[in-house]
Amino acid sequence: MLNNTGLCLAPEVANEPCQPTTCAAEGAQCGTIETCGETLSCGECSEGESCNAENRCECAPNTCEELGAECGTIDDGCGGELDCGGCPGFETCGEAGTPEANLCQACVALTCEGVGAQCGTIDDGCGGELDCGGCDPGEACAEAGSVQANQCVCAPSVTCESAGVVCGSVDDGCGNTLECEECPAFETCGGGGEPEVCGCTPTTCQEQGISCGSIQDGCGNTLNCGGCPGGYCDGGQCESGCDPVRQLGCPASDERCGWQGSVYGYGCVPLVASPTPDGFICESGECAAGSSCEVLYSDSICRSYCNEDWDCPGFGSRCVNLTSYGSEPKYCTQGCDPVDQTGCLDGLDCLVLNLPEHTEVAICERAGSRAEGDFCFSADDCGAGLTCVSNQCRILCDRFTSCADGGFCNEVEGWDDYGVCG
Repeated sequence: MLNNTGLCLAPEVANEPCQPTTCAAEGAQCGTIETCGETLSCGECSEGESCNAENRCECAPNTCEELGAECGTIDDGCGGELDCGGCPGFETCGEAGTPEANLCQACVALTCEGVGAQCGTIDDGCGGELDCGGCDPGEACAEAGSVQANQCVCAPSVTCESAGVVCGSVDDGCGNTLECEECPAFETCGGGGEPEVCGCTPTTCQEQGISCGSIQDGCGNTLNCGGCPGGYCDGGQCESGCDPVRQLGCPASDERCGWQGSVYGYGCVPLVASPTPDGFICESGECAAGSSCEVLYSDSICRSYCNEDWDCPGFGSRCVNLTSYGSEPKYCTQGCDPVDQTGCLDGLDCLVLNLPEHTEVAICERAGSRAEGDFCFSADDCGAGLTCVSNQCRILCDRFTSCADGGFCNEVEGWDDYGVCG
């Protein structure tokens, strides 16, 4: 059977008398048990212990109230830890190991001296505010949040305005440097000749070595350096005559700069009302400004004036002398392909010529009529796609590809890009 504690007791067997048990037999250390209809007392636990539901003595944990603890954490006497909460308001909990341990203590306000505050106001740590006074003349209280907060420091006595400094820097009277106003565009500090004042000293045409045209004076203004009577301005210097490439030096709106022969050189000539475009066959004097109608072999063609290769537009275009070494004028080629016969206008073919100061020049001209293998004197004797090598018309080829019949492209002395087949 079960007692009132839940312990299993020996049952009474029918027709047999009940055999009472004992506290020791049931392992009961405290409290009471029932046996054969009677209540048996098993004693009390020692101080600091309590009897549990199994009639055994165990450690009885203390409470915060029993220990007199008002706050913080404390041992409950049974190996556990009690949390006794916090203190109200700005009160603090006494530290362990002190007489005030786990007891709420009244807030002790900070003092200006205690925290080293020389001036201004500080929080006293108890919800109040402390006034730590002011500083002596010539000093100021450093602002809260700064490294020297609530300390008396030197009060700057100098400003850019009080020192009369518009730009540059000035000592503020406390060993610190004040950077004064920046100067506006084109001006520098002292640039006008007056120290610590923004200004600008303009340059002159003479200082820059400029005799014509216009330049910036360095102060946001434009200087007019004059003109070139009877000539043109090139890079700030006067040049005589006119420039056929850039079409400079002809003041009249109905004039252009053109070649007037080796005796007169370049000069201003009338503009053409309906000029022939570059690369087309022309009659003398009918090309546009910047071009001239010049013959190399059989046909006159409008050709652009140039000084260097970069004056000539289009891939492969060259600036060449057409007739003699070191002479004027020079003209642009059209940058054609003599193998594929592309790049020239209708009625013209692409020939490869050796010209004064230039070899292997691809240029648009009218080809001759002689066939491969025919006798020739010059490239224009041979038909399109041919050239004259050793007085024989030969098929032109690209040095980096094979000939149409699969043969090699043979080298021509002095040439780099083209050769001949066969």
